[in-house]
Amino acid sequence: MAISNLKYKEVELKPTIRMKEIDMNQILKSIPAEEIKEYIISSNEKNVSFEMSSFTNHFRKYFPKAEYDFYYNNLFNLIILKKHCISKTEAYINKARQYLIANEFEEVFKIIKSIIEAYNDTNQINYNGYVFDFI
Repeated sequence: MAISNLKYKEVELKPTIRMKEIDMNQILKSIPAEEIKEYIISSNEKNVSFEMSSFTNHFRKYFPKAEYDFYYNNLFNLIILKKHCISKTEAYINKARQYLIANEFEEVFKIIKSIIEAYNDTNQINYNGYVFDFI
């Protein structure tokens, strides 16, 4: 009916951007030896945690960062296609929390801004009250 009544909207999807590959060798080479030494010595436990999430959280500033367009474009497309946009939004919020813990405030801002703008630009800013409540 919408097509026959010309009451539909054509929307172009944004280019999909893939996350940069993580090369652990490059990341390890970029971390100053003094910081790794401090990480090992300052461990609150008797054993140093080399669990990936603990290591990543501690050295997050050395890991590759995604561009604004990565967050915005990919979320925009999911909202338009009505596919997994809530789970992706939650994943982005969790990533913002990780950057917040690491005092990487520019990254937090970039992620939150991309979420708000993607929902706003798709006219879904108050998607069932979800975006305002969650953020």
